[in-house]
Amino acid sequence: MSFSGEAQLGKLEFSEDVMDTLRQAFGEVHITPERDFVLIEDGDVMIMVFSTGRAIVRRAKSREDAERRLTQLFEIVHGGK
Repeated sequence: MSFSGEAQLGKLEFSEDVMDTLRQAFGEVHITPERDFVLIEDGDVMIMVFSTGRAIVRRAKSREDAERRLTQLFEIVHGGK
C-alpha cells in the first residue's frame, strides 16, 4: 500500500543552492529549464514541486513518511525556517 498527499509550501524559488541541497537530501532531482517545476525521485517515492508552492507526494510508504518528506522539503526550500 502506498500513500499520496499534497501540501502548500508557499511561493518558491529554486536557486542553485536549493537545488544542490535537494540533490544531497533526495535521490534524483530534475528541474525544468524555466525553473518552475522540480521532480524528485527518491526510491519509489515521487515528489512534484511547483514554484507556486504546491507539492505532491506519490507512493510514500505511509502518511508519516509523506509528512516527513514534505517537512524536509519545506525546510530546504525555505532555508530551515
